[in-house]
Amino acid sequence: MERSAGLNSLRGNVATQSIAFAYLLRQWIFPLWPNIDPDLKVVHGFTGQMPQLFFLAVVLVLMPVTFRRRPWIGFALAWAFIQLVPLYVFLPRLDVANDRQMYLVSWPLALAFTAEMAIWMNQKTFALAGAALALVSGSLTVMRNHVYQNEISLWENTVIQSPDKARVHNNLGYAYKLDGRKDEARKEFEIALKMDPDYYKARNNLLGLDGP
Repeated sequence: MERSAGLNSLRGNVATQSIAFAYLLRQWIFPLWPNIDPDLKVVHGFTGQMPQLFFLAVVLVLMPVTFRRRPWIGFALAWAFIQLVPLYVFLPRLDVANDRQMYLVSWPLALAFTAEMAIWMNQKTFALAGAALALVSGSLTVMRNHVYQNEISLWENTVIQSPDKARVHNNLGYAYKLDGRKDEARKEFEIALKMDPDYYKARNNLLGLDGP
């Protein structure tokens, strides 16, 4: 905990978590770019982060405003905020955000969205919209499961999503190494080291590539 608390200033943590909060809610609303290792940077101030901070401020304002007439919205936003922001403001993570952080956040957001659909749509339209959402969600799940079929396909997809992250290239290289594809593994380890010359895992993997 002491090491985590020293990773950034409180100001930097707030700015960084505003990025994470906006990213994760975007992932929930538009689940079109799933990524197990997103390339979100740790920042140390508010410069350039005004859109994310504004979005966070809007959520904070909407929480109390909606509790009287739309309590499900206020509850969902409060739940999402509590799950995603306060802890990491005081004890930041080396990884700014990860999609699995949304596991506990998704259900109240889905509940609020469904309640709004029920209010604004008649019964027939609600049923059709629900069926369409289930079909789209199921299709996206099938597509994602195809990516998860093995380590290589998973990390190749992640490299597409986070091409500038050294760890992603190292992990893809390691998957290639396990599959006996040494030339491709070497290329990925070298890319990782070019991005981060101090990345010891990539260096060790490269040195051990021709070993037993």
